[in-house]
Amino acid sequence: VSNQIATAGATNENIEQKGELAWYLNKEAAYQKAAESGKLVFVDFHGDWCTNCKAFQKETQENSSLNSALQKAVLYKVYDTSQEFEKYRNDPRFPELKVGIPFFIITDASGNVIYKTNDYTKTEEMQLFLN
Repeated sequence: VSNQIATAGATNENIEQKGELAWYLNKEAAYQKAAESGKLVFVDFHGDWCTNCKAFQKETQENSSLNSALQKAVLYKVYDTSQEFEKYRNDPRFPELKVGIPFFIITDASGNVIYKTNDYTKTEEMQLFLN
């Protein structure tokens, strides 16, 4: 029985593993994990067609200090094709999403925005908020 529950949980959470980084694809699961762990949430708004999104994804694997900072947070990836993306896009706090992606936010477990940028090269700045 416990096996079935664990499997169901993993399916509901819908996690995308990239190297050492596990990206939640489900908002509720990501924020629940953040509430349980006391960690911040790093949100990556991503499109498979987006060159800068892919460059950032590569950077998360190759930049060891960024990688270790991201490991201290709950990671949540929002694809531009998801319904959740539209909700964020229509949120008045995030006018940047009407312009385009990539876009990143760091929030607390309650969803309060601590940091946001659309510049994927600001990895040192991101790390300041994550560390």
